[in-house]
Amino acid sequence: MVISRRFFIFWLVSLLLFRNSSKRERPAWMVVSALSRDFIEDETQNESIREEVFRYYGTFTRTFLSMFEILFANWGPPCRVVVENISEWFSLFFLLYRCVLGFAVLNVVNAVFVQQTMKTASSDEELAFKQKERDVAMYTRKVRKLFNSMDETGDGCLNLEEFQKLAQSPKLKFWMSQLELEYHDLLSLFEFLDNGDGEITPTEFIEGASRLRGSGKAVDIWRLETKVEVLMGEVLKTLAKEEEDEGVSHIQKVFNKSYYRHIHSIAKDSKGFPTISKPVAPMDSEPVTPEIKPEKPSPQEETF
Repeated sequence: MVISRRFFIFWLVSLLLFRNSSKRERPAWMVVSALSRDFIEDETQNESIREEVFRYYGTFTRTFLSMFEILFANWGPPCRVVVENISEWFSLFFLLYRCVLGFAVLNVVNAVFVQQTMKTASSDEELAFKQKERDVAMYTRKVRKLFNSMDETGDGCLNLEEFQKLAQSPKLKFWMSQLELEYHDLLSLFEFLDNGDGEITPTEFIEGASRLRGSGKAVDIWRLETKVEVLMGEVLKTLAKEEEDEGVSHIQKVFNKSYYRHIHSIAKDSKGFPTISKPVAPMDSEPVTPEIKPEKPSPQEETF
Protein backbone atom coordinates (compact mmCIF):
# COMPACT_ATOMS: atom_id res chain seq x y z
CA MET A 1 0.00 0.00 0.00
CA VAL A 2 2.91 2.37 0.79
CA ILE A 3 4.54 1.63 -2.58
CA SER A 4 1.35 2.37 -4.49
CA ARG A 5 0.97 5.67 -2.62
CA ARG A 6 4.52 6.72 -3.45
CA PHE A 7 3.99 5.82 -7.08
CA PHE A 8 0.81 7.88 -7.19
CA ILE A 9 2.43 10.88 -5.45
CA PHE A 10 5.33 10.75 -7.92
CA TRP A 11 3.00 11.16 -10.88
CA LEU A 12 1.05 13.87 -9.07
CA VAL A 13 4.19 15.94 -8.52
CA SER A 14 5.20 15.37 -12.14
CA LEU A 15 1.83 16.70 -13.27
CA LEU A 16 2.14 19.84 -11.17
CA LEU A 17 5.73 20.53 -12.19
CA PHE A 18 5.75 19.87 -15.91
CA ARG A 19 2.14 20.21 -17.06
CA ASN A 20 1.83 21.98 -20.43
CA SER A 21 -0.38 21.40 -23.43
CA SER A 22 2.31 21.84 -26.09
CA LYS A 23 6.05 22.34 -26.35
CA ARG A 24 5.69 26.03 -27.16
CA GLU A 25 3.70 26.81 -24.00
CA ARG A 26 5.47 27.33 -20.71
CA PRO A 27 4.22 26.36 -17.27
CA ALA A 28 2.41 29.04 -15.26
CA TRP A 29 5.27 29.70 -12.85
CA MET A 30 7.67 30.39 -15.75
CA VAL A 31 5.20 32.86 -17.29
CA VAL A 32 4.84 34.82 -14.04
CA SER A 33 8.61 34.85 -13.52
CA ALA A 34 9.24 36.20 -17.03
CA LEU A 35 6.59 38.91 -16.71
CA SER A 36 7.92 40.03 -13.33
CA ARG A 37 11.52 40.23 -14.53
CA ASP A 38 11.02 43.52 -16.41
CA PHE A 39 9.44 45.22 -13.38
CA ILE A 40 12.20 44.03 -11.05
CA GLU A 41 14.96 45.32 -13.37
CA ASP A 42 13.24 48.68 -13.95
CA GLU A 43 15.20 51.17 -11.81
CA THR A 44 12.53 53.84 -12.16
CA GLN A 45 10.16 51.88 -9.92
CA ASN A 46 10.11 52.13 -6.15
CA GLU A 47 12.95 50.10 -4.70
CA SER A 48 10.96 48.70 -1.75
CA ILE A 49 8.21 47.51 -4.09
CA ARG A 50 10.79 45.95 -6.41
CA GLU A 51 12.28 44.09 -3.44
CA GLU A 52 8.86 42.81 -2.42
CA VAL A 53 8.16 41.53 -5.93
CA PHE A 54 11.65 40.00 -6.03
CA ARG A 55 10.94 38.22 -2.74
CA TYR A 56 8.07 36.34 -4.43
CA TYR A 57 9.10 36.11 -8.11
CA GLY A 58 12.74 37.17 -8.34
CA THR A 59 14.30 33.78 -9.08
CA PHE A 60 13.25 30.39 -10.40
CA THR A 61 12.95 28.81 -6.95
CA ARG A 62 11.13 31.83 -5.46
CA THR A 63 8.55 31.81 -8.25
CA PHE A 64 8.13 28.06 -8.00
CA LEU A 65 7.53 28.31 -4.24
CA SER A 66 5.09 31.20 -4.66
CA MET A 67 2.99 29.28 -7.20
CA PHE A 68 2.76 26.33 -4.82
CA GLU A 69 1.75 28.75 -2.08
CA ILE A 70 -0.99 30.14 -4.32
CA LEU A 71 -2.23 26.64 -5.06
CA PHE A 72 -2.11 25.07 -1.59
CA ALA A 73 -1.68 27.79 1.04
CA ASN A 74 -2.35 31.50 1.58
CA TRP A 75 -2.68 32.67 -2.00
CA GLY A 76 -3.63 36.29 -1.23
CA PRO A 77 -0.24 38.00 -0.65
CA PRO A 78 1.59 36.49 -3.67
CA CYS A 79 -1.28 37.55 -5.93
CA ARG A 80 -1.74 41.02 -4.45
CA VAL A 81 1.89 41.98 -4.83
CA VAL A 82 1.80 41.69 -8.65
CA VAL A 83 -1.83 42.79 -9.14
CA GLU A 84 -1.36 46.06 -7.23
CA ASN A 85 2.16 46.88 -8.41
CA ILE A 86 2.57 45.43 -11.92
CA SER A 87 -0.80 44.91 -13.66
CA GLU A 88 -4.40 44.15 -12.73
CA TRP A 89 -4.52 41.58 -15.54
CA PHE A 90 -2.71 39.23 -13.18
CA SER A 91 -5.97 38.89 -11.24
CA LEU A 92 -7.60 37.20 -14.23
CA PHE A 93 -4.57 34.97 -14.66
CA PHE A 94 -4.57 33.82 -11.02
CA LEU A 95 -8.33 33.25 -11.01
CA LEU A 96 -8.06 30.97 -14.03
CA TYR A 97 -5.04 29.27 -12.48
CA ARG A 98 -6.89 28.57 -9.24
CA CYS A 99 -10.10 27.43 -10.95
CA VAL A 100 -8.49 25.15 -13.50
CA LEU A 101 -5.67 23.63 -11.48
CA GLY A 102 -7.00 24.11 -7.96
CA PHE A 103 -10.60 23.01 -8.38
CA ALA A 104 -10.72 20.86 -11.51
CA VAL A 105 -7.39 19.01 -11.48
CA LEU A 106 -6.67 18.68 -7.76
CA ASN A 107 -10.20 17.62 -6.81
CA VAL A 108 -10.07 14.84 -9.39
CA VAL A 109 -6.61 13.83 -8.18
CA ASN A 110 -7.80 13.80 -4.56
CA ALA A 111 -10.80 11.64 -5.46
CA VAL A 112 -8.62 9.15 -7.34
CA PHE A 113 -6.08 9.13 -4.51
CA VAL A 114 -8.75 8.41 -1.88
CA GLN A 115 -10.33 5.72 -4.07
CA GLN A 116 -6.98 4.03 -4.64
CA THR A 117 -6.19 4.15 -0.91
CA MET A 118 -9.55 2.63 0.04
CA LYS A 119 -9.18 -0.05 -2.62
CA THR A 120 -5.72 -0.97 -1.38
CA ALA A 121 -6.90 -1.00 2.23
CA SER A 122 -9.86 -3.25 1.41
CA SER A 123 -7.58 -5.79 -0.30
CA ASP A 124 -5.29 -5.97 2.73
CA GLU A 125 -6.03 -9.25 4.54
CA GLU A 126 -4.84 -8.05 7.94
CA LEU A 127 -6.99 -4.91 7.83
CA ALA A 128 -9.98 -6.91 6.62
CA PHE A 129 -9.51 -9.42 9.45
CA LYS A 130 -9.32 -6.66 12.07
CA GLN A 131 -12.39 -4.95 10.63
CA LYS A 132 -14.26 -8.26 10.74
CA GLU A 133 -13.29 -8.72 14.39
CA ARG A 134 -14.54 -5.22 15.24
CA ASP A 135 -17.84 -5.87 13.46
CA VAL A 136 -18.36 -9.16 15.30
CA ALA A 137 -17.53 -7.56 18.66
CA MET A 138 -19.92 -4.67 18.03
CA TYR A 139 -22.70 -7.01 16.93
CA THR A 140 -22.17 -9.20 20.01
CA ARG A 141 -22.50 -6.17 22.27
CA LYS A 142 -25.76 -5.18 20.60
CA VAL A 143 -27.20 -8.70 20.91
CA ARG A 144 -26.17 -8.92 24.57
CA LYS A 145 -27.81 -5.56 25.23
CA LEU A 146 -31.02 -6.83 23.62
CA PHE A 147 -30.87 -9.99 25.73
CA ASN A 148 -30.45 -8.03 28.96
CA SER A 149 -33.40 -5.81 28.10
CA MET A 150 -35.59 -8.89 27.51
CA ASP A 151 -34.54 -10.62 30.74
CA GLU A 152 -37.04 -9.16 33.22
CA THR A 153 -36.15 -11.47 36.12
CA GLY A 154 -32.44 -10.83 35.81
CA ASP A 155 -31.49 -14.50 36.22
CA GLY A 156 -29.48 -14.54 33.00
CA CYS A 157 -31.93 -16.80 31.14
CA LEU A 158 -35.04 -16.32 29.04
CA ASN A 159 -37.95 -18.71 29.44
CA LEU A 160 -40.95 -19.10 27.18
CA GLU A 161 -43.20 -16.91 29.34
CA GLU A 162 -40.82 -13.96 29.20
CA PHE A 163 -40.41 -14.41 25.48
CA GLN A 164 -44.17 -14.59 24.90
CA LYS A 165 -44.70 -11.31 26.76
CA LEU A 166 -42.31 -9.54 24.41
CA ALA A 167 -43.41 -11.33 21.25
CA GLN A 168 -46.08 -8.71 20.46
CA SER A 169 -43.96 -5.75 21.47
CA PRO A 170 -43.22 -3.33 18.59
CA LYS A 171 -40.03 -2.35 20.39
CA LEU A 172 -38.76 -5.93 20.24
CA LYS A 173 -39.49 -6.17 16.52
CA PHE A 174 -37.65 -2.88 15.99
CA TRP A 175 -34.61 -4.19 17.87
CA MET A 176 -34.72 -7.40 15.87
CA SER A 177 -34.76 -5.46 12.60
CA GLN A 178 -31.83 -3.34 13.77
CA LEU A 179 -29.87 -6.54 14.39
CA GLU A 180 -30.81 -7.87 10.93
CA LEU A 181 -32.97 -10.60 12.51
CA GLU A 182 -35.98 -10.66 10.21
CA TYR A 183 -38.05 -13.39 11.87
CA HIS A 184 -41.85 -13.31 11.72
CA ASP A 185 -42.77 -16.23 14.04
CA LEU A 186 -41.08 -15.31 17.32
CA LEU A 187 -42.34 -18.43 19.14
CA SER A 188 -40.68 -20.61 16.54
CA LEU A 189 -37.62 -18.43 16.98
CA PHE A 190 -37.58 -19.34 20.68
CA GLU A 191 -37.60 -23.04 19.83
CA PHE A 192 -34.84 -22.48 17.30
CA LEU A 193 -32.62 -20.76 19.88
CA ASP A 194 -33.46 -23.19 22.69
CA ASN A 195 -31.41 -26.37 23.06
CA GLY A 196 -34.29 -28.26 24.67
CA ASP A 197 -34.11 -27.19 28.33
CA GLY A 198 -36.85 -24.56 27.96
CA GLU A 199 -34.52 -21.59 28.60
CA ILE A 200 -32.27 -19.46 26.44
CA THR A 201 -28.86 -18.50 27.77
CA PRO A 202 -26.87 -15.48 26.50
CA THR A 203 -24.52 -17.82 24.62
CA GLU A 204 -27.42 -19.56 22.86
CA PHE A 205 -29.01 -16.22 22.03
CA ILE A 206 -25.82 -14.74 20.56
CA GLU A 207 -24.95 -17.86 18.54
CA GLY A 208 -28.51 -18.18 17.23
CA ALA A 209 -28.68 -14.49 16.32
CA SER A 210 -25.42 -14.80 14.39
CA ARG A 211 -26.83 -17.73 12.39
CA LEU A 212 -30.07 -15.91 11.64
CA ARG A 213 -28.40 -12.63 10.72
CA GLY A 214 -29.15 -11.28 7.25
CA SER A 215 -31.53 -12.44 4.58
CA GLY A 216 -31.77 -15.92 3.11
CA LYS A 217 -29.81 -16.60 -0.05
CA ALA A 218 -30.15 -19.17 -2.79
CA VAL A 219 -27.57 -21.51 -1.24
CA ASP A 220 -29.41 -21.36 2.11
CA ILE A 221 -32.71 -22.21 0.42
CA TRP A 222 -31.04 -25.09 -1.42
CA ARG A 223 -29.64 -26.50 1.83
CA LEU A 224 -33.04 -26.16 3.47
CA GLU A 225 -34.76 -28.01 0.63
CA THR A 226 -32.22 -30.82 0.86
CA LYS A 227 -32.75 -31.21 4.60
CA VAL A 228 -36.53 -31.13 4.17
CA GLU A 229 -36.34 -33.95 1.64
CA VAL A 230 -34.32 -36.08 4.07
CA LEU A 231 -36.72 -35.21 6.90
CA MET A 232 -39.76 -36.15 4.81
CA GLY A 233 -38.20 -39.53 4.11
CA GLU A 234 -37.77 -40.16 7.83
CA VAL A 235 -41.34 -38.98 8.53
CA LEU A 236 -42.76 -41.33 5.91
CA LYS A 237 -40.88 -44.24 7.46
CA THR A 238 -42.33 -43.31 10.85
CA LEU A 239 -45.84 -43.10 9.41
CA ALA A 240 -45.52 -46.60 8.02
CA LYS A 241 -44.65 -48.04 11.46
CA GLU A 242 -47.00 -46.06 13.73
CA GLU A 243 -50.60 -47.00 14.34
CA GLU A 244 -53.28 -44.47 13.52
CA ASP A 245 -54.89 -42.64 16.48
CA GLU A 246 -58.27 -41.04 16.10
CA GLY A 247 -58.20 -37.22 16.00
CA VAL A 248 -54.42 -36.87 15.84
CA SER A 249 -52.33 -37.24 12.74
CA HIS A 250 -49.08 -39.13 12.60
CA ILE A 251 -47.21 -35.90 11.80
CA GLN A 252 -48.61 -34.29 14.94
CA LYS A 253 -47.38 -37.27 16.98
CA VAL A 254 -43.91 -36.79 15.55
CA PHE A 255 -43.93 -33.11 16.56
CA ASN A 256 -45.22 -33.99 20.05
CA LYS A 257 -42.29 -36.33 20.61
CA SER A 258 -39.75 -33.70 19.54
CA TYR A 259 -38.73 -30.32 20.94
CA TYR A 260 -41.13 -28.59 18.54
CA ARG A 261 -44.26 -29.25 20.59
CA HIS A 262 -45.78 -25.85 19.77
CA ILE A 263 -46.11 -26.69 16.08
CA HIS A 264 -49.53 -28.05 15.10
CA SER A 265 -50.18 -29.82 11.84
CA ILE A 266 -53.12 -28.82 9.68
CA ALA A 267 -54.55 -32.36 10.01
CA LYS A 268 -55.07 -32.09 13.76
CA ASP A 269 -58.88 -32.34 13.60
CA SER A 270 -58.89 -35.11 11.05
CA LYS A 271 -58.64 -38.82 11.68
CA GLY A 272 -55.06 -38.77 10.61
CA PHE A 273 -53.19 -39.79 7.56
CA PRO A 274 -53.58 -43.38 6.42
CA THR A 275 -50.74 -45.68 7.26
CA ILE A 276 -48.38 -46.10 4.40
CA SER A 277 -47.61 -49.72 3.70
CA LYS A 278 -46.48 -51.73 0.76
CA PRO A 279 -48.90 -54.34 -0.63
CA VAL A 280 -47.76 -57.85 0.26
CA ALA A 281 -48.80 -60.86 -1.79
CA PRO A 282 -50.32 -63.85 0.11
CA MET A 283 -47.82 -66.55 1.03
CA ASP A 284 -49.97 -69.52 -0.11
CA SER A 285 -51.06 -68.03 -3.37
CA GLU A 286 -49.21 -68.92 -6.51
CA PRO A 287 -47.98 -66.21 -8.80
CA VAL A 288 -50.44 -65.52 -11.53
CA THR A 289 -49.02 -65.74 -15.00
CA PRO A 290 -50.68 -63.38 -17.44
CA GLU A 291 -52.51 -65.12 -20.22
CA ILE A 292 -51.02 -64.49 -23.63
CA LYS A 293 -53.51 -64.62 -26.44
CA PRO A 294 -52.28 -65.64 -29.90
CA GLU A 295 -52.43 -62.95 -32.47
CA LYS A 296 -54.83 -63.34 -35.33
CA PRO A 297 -53.18 -63.69 -38.72
CA SER A 298 -53.74 -60.87 -41.14
CA PRO A 299 -55.87 -61.41 -44.24
CA GLN A 300 -52.77 -61.46 -46.41
CA GLU A 301 -51.25 -64.28 -44.36
CA GLU A 302 -54.46 -66.36 -44.62
CA THR A 303 -54.30 -66.33 -48.42
CA PHE A 304 -50.94 -68.12 -48.50
